Amino acid sequence: MKDVTKPLALKEHAERSRRLGLKLRAPEPSKFARMLSFLVERGVLRKVMNRKRPADKPGIPDLFLFRVDRNGRVHGGRFVEVKRWNRRQHTKERVSAEQREEIAFLTGLKLAAQVVYLLE
Repeated sequence: MKDVTKPLALKEHAERSRRLGLKLRAPEPSKFARMLSFLVERGVLRKVMNRKRPADKPGIPDLFLFRVDRNGRVHGGRFVEVKRWNRRQHTKERVSAEQREEIAFLTGLKLAAQVVYLLE
């Protein structure tokens, strides 16, 4: 198995999956590799990968925000689920049960994860 923390390996996997006709929503390979490296360093990659999730609604957060140190290593990271908040109509986009469960799972692993509402 190729090292999943290497951007080229991730890019090849995404291209292969798309050629097979698989529907794949994947982040840019170098950023995805940084997130995976962060999870490896935290010792939780296997737990995150092995978690059972519904294929149609996995609840995985929309974003992984991170900063890097002077050596280019991920220094800190946060998983973010983005929702809309319409102040005029006093409505917030609903957070699904799967999304709440995934955020609770990630925070249980001592990872930063939260819902962020964007004003419309």
